[in-house]
Amino acid sequence: MSHELRTPLNSIIGFSELLQANRKTPLNEKQSKQVHQINSSGKHLLTLINDILDLAKIEAGKLSISLEPTLVDSVANETLEVLQPLADKSGISILVKANAQHIEAMADYTRLKQVLINLLSNAIKYNRQQGSVELSWEVVDQSVLVHVQDTGIGISDDQIDHIFEPLNRSNAENSGIEGTGVGLALTRKVVEYMNGTIDVKSDHTGSTFTVTLPLANCQVKSDSFTSGKVQNDQLNTDLASQSEKVVLYVEDNPANQRLMQDIFEDFESINLVVAHEPFLGLEMAKTHRPDLIILDINMPGMDGFQLLKRLKQEPSLEGTPCIALSANAMPNDVKRGI
Repeated sequence: MSHELRTPLNSIIGFSELLQANRKTPLNEKQSKQVHQINSSGKHLLTLINDILDLAKIEAGKLSISLEPTLVDSVANETLEVLQPLADKSGISILVKANAQHIEAMADYTRLKQVLINLLSNAIKYNRQQGSVELSWEVVDQSVLVHVQDTGIGISDDQIDHIFEPLNRSNAENSGIEGTGVGLALTRKVVEYMNGTIDVKSDHTGSTFTVTLPLANCQVKSDSFTSGKVQNDQLNTDLASQSEKVVLYVEDNPANQRLMQDIFEDFESINLVVAHEPFLGLEMAKTHRPDLIILDINMPGMDGFQLLKRLKQEPSLEGTPCIALSANAMPNDVKRGI
């Protein structure tokens, strides 16, 4: 299900982003709005699919969690970058209040970010007009408490015991507010997987969700985190300073081939060559001696892992980096790929 659902969505989201970013033939205002709607709807559907798959993995006891000292400040900053546009669009102000700086919780970085995105996006969506949301954290005994407080209409007493049930939207189905009823159920299960708890208090002035996680013993400096923008800018600078490079993409799906070709059109210093099946990919690798090979995993006749093994047996390709690019994103697939 993961592969079959994500593959077409990757094309929908990828091509819509390319249309929005196309500098050679820019869209007019009406087209831009239409493509934006395609993109946002695709991302919403992908989020729903990912949440449902995560719930299924949790119920099967197979959710991948990596617990390590995690800087709460860093996770909060990344989360706010994602959600600030939603808050601005809704006229909601977000306040951040840290009672202690550079605090580390024992948590999974990505999963903690997922938890904060779910809680903050709900606080924004179900708020009053011109309302506010406050994100704060503190240390109590040996625990880190993260609070998300809103000025919304609150949750009724008869609904508060059911908000963490899957597909329960607490009578918000007809409110016109986009939602799935999966987010809070997934949030609680993810928090529990990280050896934490989540509680909620609510009245007519708003709601406060509190996530409690174990405090990590060691601290790290906040400047050890590098933003993705800096890394991407450096990457573009490096590419511009190099002579033409060759990238081989082995992929049997025509939509994915076209998407990759359109992406690489903007990089004049890179020559992309595409092989539509693995045996051809093996021969093209020997002929072109690429600087990078991108492999699909699910292919007829020989999968990506088998092709990788064959590539490694070629002396002329020794040291050539390979990247697996696949909608097969289940933990076992990732572990096998690494």
